[in-house]
Amino acid sequence: GDHRDLHLCDRRQRQMCIRDRGMMDFGTDSIEIDASQFNGDVELHADYSTAPCTDANCKSFELRFGDVPVPTAKTTYSCWQWPIPENLRNEHIVRIDPIVDNVKNAHHFVVFISDQQIPLGPNCAMKGEVVYAWAVGVEDFRLPKQTGLPLNGQYISIQAHYDNSEQVPGIIDSSGLKFYVAPKRQETASMLWLGQWMGAGMPEGEESVIIHGVLSFGA
Repeated sequence: GDHRDLHLCDRRQRQMCIRDRGMMDFGTDSIEIDASQFNGDVELHADYSTAPCTDANCKSFELRFGDVPVPTAKTTYSCWQWPIPENLRNEHIVRIDPIVDNVKNAHHFVVFISDQQIPLGPNCAMKGEVVYAWAVGVEDFRLPKQTGLPLNGQYISIQAHYDNSEQVPGIIDSSGLKFYVAPKRQETASMLWLGQWMGAGMPEGEESVIIHGVLSFGA
């Protein structure tokens, strides 16, 4: 937590100078002081920490790539896979924290659940149900208190996209994700993908390009 002294009318600190009657607002907490009956200092102790998971029997684990050399190619994909312990199957993922060693080279991570093993290493393909994706700028992902992502397969896999646009050799990465898992919640969440593949991208010399896509719904 963050503990500090607060002195009334000290403009170096973030508070209001109280006259006849004043109020100081700190987030969801507020303090009222009758200045006509008070002359002195106020000491506040604020704790900004929050529990990462408040569910009963909440567990956490990290999945990290483990000192992998980042290829010197400008853009590459690699996959890792881990078996899901039986005691965690059919539970819910309630929070995911990114662990990013190289912000300059990590482009995005995709998490998917499957019942089959996949080819690992570079240039791999995703197989299974995608449950989460991280990209640059995304912070901790927390689901609503009644909702969780299903952990109902035999394997959990992460595909990482590395961007080494300057083709620097010798970069080692040990990024990954930290998962918080709790007993199955009331609601089950899933991921919806929307978008259109651009193929070769923007043609040279064009100011704008229109790409048509079709969204179809299966039975």
